[in-house]
Amino acid sequence: MTLRAPRTLAAPLVLTLVATTPARAQRADPSHADTLPPTGVAESAYAITSGTLTLPGTLTLPAPGAVRRGARPPVVLIVAGSGPTDRDGNTVGPVGGVRANTYALLAWGLAERGIASVRYDKRGLGASLQGLDLSKVTVADYYGDVLAAARRLAADPRFGGVILLGHSEGAELALQAATRGAPARGVIMVSGIGRPLAQVLHEQLAGALDSAGLARFDAAFARYLRGEDPGDVPPPARPLLLPVYRAFLQSMAAYDPAAELARLAELGIPLLIVQGEQDVQVSVDDARRLAAAAPHATLALLPTANHVLKRAASRDRTAQLALYTDPTVPLAPEVVPVIADWIAGRSGGHGRAKAGTGLR
Repeated sequence: MTLRAPRTLAAPLVLTLVATTPARAQRADPSHADTLPPTGVAESAYAITSGTLTLPGTLTLPAPGAVRRGARPPVVLIVAGSGPTDRDGNTVGPVGGVRANTYALLAWGLAERGIASVRYDKRGLGASLQGLDLSKVTVADYYGDVLAAARRLAADPRFGGVILLGHSEGAELALQAATRGAPARGVIMVSGIGRPLAQVLHEQLAGALDSAGLARFDAAFARYLRGEDPGDVPPPARPLLLPVYRAFLQSMAAYDPAAELARLAELGIPLLIVQGEQDVQVSVDDARRLAAAAPHATLALLPTANHVLKRAASRDRTAQLALYTDPTVPLAPEVVPVIADWIAGRSGGHGRAKAGTGLR
């Protein structure tokens, strides 16, 4: 089943940055998002213990009146994408660069529709980096953290079921955690890849390398995955093929989305695949590949959303740059309604979802 959210006007966003305007008034302007939660949405610390690590997180609870009296809201575990991406969807450390606030905005939007959430700083960020040998970290460590978090949330009596939502690389982690025993009432894969890692990296580097450079990268990456010296690596790809990342990328390259989706179907866990049509990092073709491998899934294509789920007027990379670095740009208008309505269908409609989401 494919859900296509209604198209909205693709006019450029007009940002109103007035520091003295109250937060609630700012959020009432559809062209502006605040960097603080809206009035009535409560947030508190929520740490996750995974093995010997403690991963700090944030619990976001619905605003009063957003959940029916006596009902326990569902809780969404938001799993971040690749790189040093924190719980809010921003990159940290010397690489910097992205400050879209995507996961915080998503959590607040869901809370306004009666859905709780937890987002957390993945291993390797902040205090969890201490004593961590990054050269030995694999995908299994990351989806193990998702498992630990999901189990804690499932045991929390405040909530009526756990939904795993992973974005980009996090989509793969959420899927693999679910197929390995995470107590999930549903899985949401947002901007997840549907092809082998080597193909995705090749496509992403196509904008920075000519055909000869891409051929050099492909050969170097194959050597790297075999455990050999990668040799001649084009400059844009050198930070990727460092020895410290080898174990992780080898485990990523072994990820088979079709096989994992088949396991998910056998377990009877519902799946929503969400893909922005203005995404320049992961393609609609990836989403269609995932959906083809999971006949039980619902596919939702978001006409105006880019990779960080902001409204983009085009797929021009330069034009989209500001959407990655301005946390006050709101999410594309179709993002929260599509996700919230699907969750409501998995949880008996305990929240008070608003009308007009475009699901059909």
